Amino acid sequence: MRDPYHDLPAFCNSGRKLFRECQLAWLLGKRGLWKRPPTEPMDQGTYFHLLKLEPEKAADWLAKHPQYTYLNASKKYGHEKGDPKAAFRHCHAMVRAIERQPLAMERLEGEHEVVLTGEFNGIPVRCKVDAVDHTRKWFSDLKSCAELDKEDWVATRDGWRKMHWIEAYEYHWQMAMYRDILRQNYEGFDAAEPAIVACTKQDPPGVAIYRFTHEDKLSEALKDAYATVQQMHEMMQDDDPRPTRCGVCELCRVQTITRCMEV
Repeated sequence: MRDPYHDLPAFCNSGRKLFRECQLAWLLGKRGLWKRPPTEPMDQGTYFHLLKLEPEKAADWLAKHPQYTYLNASKKYGHEKGDPKAAFRHCHAMVRAIERQPLAMERLEGEHEVVLTGEFNGIPVRCKVDAVDHTRKWFSDLKSCAELDKEDWVATRDGWRKMHWIEAYEYHWQMAMYRDILRQNYEGFDAAEPAIVACTKQDPPGVAIYRFTHEDKLSEALKDAYATVQQMHEMMQDDDPRPTRCGVCELCRVQTITRCMEV
């Protein structure tokens, strides 16, 4: 069943990020003409997320994704029919690793999966916050990652740069947008401290809390997010939009003609 959150008529952080990556893919997605195909690592993250924050939904999700479960029981390997395969069984170990960490558990206290809407310059925006603590006035997001200190290569205006995965996936933008929407909905969240509770897919898993305490970074990210949402809104209103394409995403690889290059 599709999450009704995704049907809300408002822009979100994941859409903002895709718009920055490839305007064509974003626009066709908004028009229902293209959808980024899910990957096993993405699905593993979804299952881990459900196990920790919405455990009552985890079994149903796994039943709807039989490719990640064993078709038959095996006494030799010690699994039953329908048990999760190794990568998804490991998600249970990741949850246990978090539950052994009091600070991580503290950051995940409060109201879970909070769906909120707001406005950026009158344009509807939405978010789904993993954990909102109304008493401490902070909020947190739960993430799975390969390694706590992993760095990724990212294309920037100044060329390719290697940066920490928190920066590579633009989580400052996500946290800034979430906080601004929270501010519009609740009192006392103007200066709420965002955090990411991260757990690695390693064996054994590693756990860390990333607190977003640099207000200058959050302010710049929010300013940029407001501008990007404005561009997204204008493109949606345009009768003859001219989106740019990145040339490297799943959609562009299918639609781009074979290149002939001299080397």
